[in-house]
Amino acid sequence: MSFRKGISRKALERGGVDVRPGDLGSDLEGELVSAVHLAGLPAPEREVELVEGRKWRSDLVWRAARVIFEVEGGTQSGKSRHSRGKGFADDCRKYNELTIRGWKVLRVTGEHISSGEAVAWIERALGHQP
Repeated sequence: MSFRKGISRKALERGGVDVRPGDLGSDLEGELVSAVHLAGLPAPEREVELVEGRKWRSDLVWRAARVIFEVEGGTQSGKSRHSRGKGFADDCRKYNELTIRGWKVLRVTGEHISSGEAVAWIERALGHQP
């Protein structure tokens, strides 16, 4: 299994990246977490419930900066619950509520991760502009 731009799982492990099952390949969140690590950025919390009384989980969270990144899978196929009907509407509720509460909510796709745009946005959102 490989990471974007041909970096292998073994190379990541040699570089000190803790590669857990599911962190690479089809797991876009894992790919982004690995890219964040390789960029030398602070590690996010994963799958965090931020609104009491709601079972909403945010994919990647940097609490100190009040930044959330939501990784949207299935965007090419259109078969994701996040891009259709009730799932899309539920996501809008979640993102709007978090924004009203002062969180910066950014959404990324696999294309943004593989191109490096997602890491550049994380750098900027965390105030680590190059």
